[in-house]
Amino acid sequence: QLGTASAGGSLTLADAANIDGNFSVLNGGSTTLTLTNQTLPFSGTDFNLTNLDTFTATGSTVVFDGTSQNLIGASQTLNNLTISGTVTAGTSDVSVSGTLTVDATKQLTIDTSRTLTMSAGSTTTINGTITGSGTLTLVDTAGANLGTGGTLSSVVRFNAATANVTVPARTYGGQVEFYNNTATNYTFTLGTAASQTLTFSSSFNPRADSTGNVTV
Repeated sequence: QLGTASAGGSLTLADAANIDGNFSVLNGGSTTLTLTNQTLPFSGTDFNLTNLDTFTATGSTVVFDGTSQNLIGASQTLNNLTISGTVTAGTSDVSVSGTLTVDATKQLTIDTSRTLTMSAGSTTTINGTITGSGTLTLVDTAGANLGTGGTLSSVVRFNAATANVTVPARTYGGQVEFYNNTATNYTFTLGTAASQTLTFSSSFNPRADSTGNVTV
């Protein structure tokens, strides 16, 4: 637990550390968590970043390696996130700026109405499963960096925020959105080369919520 009901707190990792219990933050004052360039294996149940004021994750990796774990991201941004267990992203949204890795036989569930956002330039590697009724959002070049392995059955949103988007050839088990909420026209290219097959097992939804067009 970082902080108390009446005071804040600060935690800086100088070396790799393992958290075996739950992690939470109380809001009695200013709270800071710094993980710069460190690896943080987490085997507890709840990893809850709610009430965290300042989070520095540069170069770090958080590894979930337990069962029935909950990631409560509180709209914070992790650097690298590795799923080596069974994890649910629920209660609030979370972003990843580096690499999201789901190991073989492991599972990440994105809960209903929740979003896990992969920032532009980030990479998603799926050897296990990403599932759930929530949304995996891939911003700009994060789309082209979506791996083609494993099972992907959550909602997937390819978000053209500042650039055209490439949609990798793979099987998409859930709804897929090609999304533009800007005033600029963007193009969504299917596949990274000619003669590739993209399989959409659910609905396919080009969506322009502003004046910019979506071209597929």
